Amino acid sequence: LKPGNVLFHQGVAKVADFGLAKVLGSDASLTHTRSVMGTVRYSSPEQCADPSRVDHRADLWSIGVMLFEMLSWERPFDKSGDSFVNVAMRISAEPPRAPAVPLPAPFAAVIERALDKDPARRYGSANEMRDAVDAAAEQVDPAGRMRFPAAEAVTEGDRLLQDAVRLIDE
Repeated sequence: LKPGNVLFHQGVAKVADFGLAKVLGSDASLTHTRSVMGTVRYSSPEQCADPSRVDHRADLWSIGVMLFEMLSWERPFDKSGDSFVNVAMRISAEPPRAPAVPLPAPFAAVIERALDKDPARRYGSANEMRDAVDAAAEQVDPAGRMRFPAAEAVTEGDRLLQDAVRLIDE
């Protein structure tokens, strides 16, 4: 999963691409064993190291990365101009970097669990993670939920993406 795969229709998020989905009832897979698929910035450590170990918890990792990005306007493992290899190494070996603006503690806890290097310590299901996000949202003052980046941090691409999302919603 990555932000480009999440589309909105009338305010409801829809996943548009299941790049790691497996063909049901078949040994055939849309992914290839020992190959890396997807966008490395949103890939889990197991996707970077051994794609044969990937399961649904890799998608929960990706959602954790997107949640981090939505709340901080940064990604937790890459820097501008990073190579594929540098990002993959950080994902596999380093903790997420601290965002420039501290995240609300309840959301930081959700993200920390979602970005655990060990898939067994991540959320067990999307429903469990959704419940944790909902509980975190209830603990945060509504006035403090939305953060907007400094004007100079918003790129033309960000503006175009916002316009595209608005048009899709309409």
